Amino acid sequence: MKKITILLLSLSSLMMVSCDNDLLNEFPVDGEIVTPGESPVVSEAIMEKALNGMYMSLGHQDAFGSNISIFGDLLSENVFVSETNDGYFRTTNGMSWTSSGGDFAQWNRLYDVVSSSNDILNSSIAESSEVKKFKAQAHIGRGLAYFYLMNFYAANPTSKRNPELGIPIYTGNFDPNGKYGRETIAKSYEQIISDLEKGITVENNIPKSKAYFSSSVAKFILSKVYLTRGEQGDYQKAYNYANEVITSSPANYKLIEKKDLKSYFTASTSDLYENQPETIWEVAMSTANNPQVNAAIAVFYQKGGAHASLLVRKELYNLYAPTDARLELLSSVGAPTNDDPTGLWLNKYPLKMDGAQFTGDVKIFRMTEALFIKWEAMTHLGQSAQALNELNAFAVERGGSTYTGDVLTAILTEKRKEFVGEGTRFFDLKRNNLGIVKNTNCFGNCDTPADNRRMVLPIPQSSMNLNPKMVQNPGWNN
Repeated sequence: MKKITILLLSLSSLMMVSCDNDLLNEFPVDGEIVTPGESPVVSEAIMEKALNGMYMSLGHQDAFGSNISIFGDLLSENVFVSETNDGYFRTTNGMSWTSSGGDFAQWNRLYDVVSSSNDILNSSIAESSEVKKFKAQAHIGRGLAYFYLMNFYAANPTSKRNPELGIPIYTGNFDPNGKYGRETIAKSYEQIISDLEKGITVENNIPKSKAYFSSSVAKFILSKVYLTRGEQGDYQKAYNYANEVITSSPANYKLIEKKDLKSYFTASTSDLYENQPETIWEVAMSTANNPQVNAAIAVFYQKGGAHASLLVRKELYNLYAPTDARLELLSSVGAPTNDDPTGLWLNKYPLKMDGAQFTGDVKIFRMTEALFIKWEAMTHLGQSAQALNELNAFAVERGGSTYTGDVLTAILTEKRKEFVGEGTRFFDLKRNNLGIVKNTNCFGNCDTPADNRRMVLPIPQSSMNLNPKMVQNPGWNN
């Protein structure tokens, strides 16, 4: 476990300061001496720098800046890599990775988030209102990192498979010699919930922008956590938190209507694209912090992008009614003709913003997803009929078709249409113990049952080599 046992991130490695308009401007930080067993955060100013380091890691291309959202759709039947490509994500597309080879790098990056969060949360400086706000955001960051590590590297809790194999949990000060084994799935989720609950504070209700965590972000993630854990009482908690986000968030949070969808996703000016009411949390991008041609999510999904190769399957396109407003976000113009069937470009990630050569903030969590979490929880609470009524009203508002039959299937189908390219599909399938079936545009591993080893990623071999206490996931020992 490289990042916890060897490289718990110290402030001497951070090069960030805060700025209201540019979350991730880079400036050198005077070297801070990090003493093992002590937090290097000895002032409010240093804490703010550490917090920006946490956001930097969360927004890295290996994490939420690009790849986590890409994996969420590529590890499903939503999206495929075109035969016209320059090599990116082909291993993931074929689901042919190994513990020592693949496209995945989120393990190390998310543990960087944990490291920065630990520095902040173990600080003993006086707790002013600002310090309380910073610590609340650090709790949310750590809880979010652990939750996605669980989603990728542990079995779905309701599957009851390998309950002993959660993730390594460390919340202490910098320890260059520490080595940590995997906690159980149950204990891992207890830590996630504890962190997120501590992120709900009065001081943290109104963020400076949607690129910062707030109490609403914590409640939203908690709704996802409880929906995923699925223990007794969890579905009611998932419903409660999702409903609270929808009905009781501050005024700068609001569900989007179909008339605003196109602008929300395709606007080319930051005042129309960023910090929108529909957004719960987004990753900050700017001229100073932007993967652009190398790894920005836009360059893979957009026609004209430097690595344009990620396409939406025609099978999903065919699910939309001709009057569906979301069809404006898909385009077949200029799609590679050597794919059979031809795919579609996704117009949710503009290549340029404000006339400059950088992409806009990456939208990660949206108010509309809270609706789907609420409806899915209702199916587990014996309220399927009401959930279906609300879902059909939503589908009609979007210009789509209504549903009959199995309500959970209807919810997940409508969610595919709404969130394609936003990284939710793999987690929706895994959470519901459903496999991945790729009927088209597939050249290997096209049918992945829910209990297949590929639904749980291998721990990186580099971390296995560094930490003798680490246990590999079943089926990935070679």
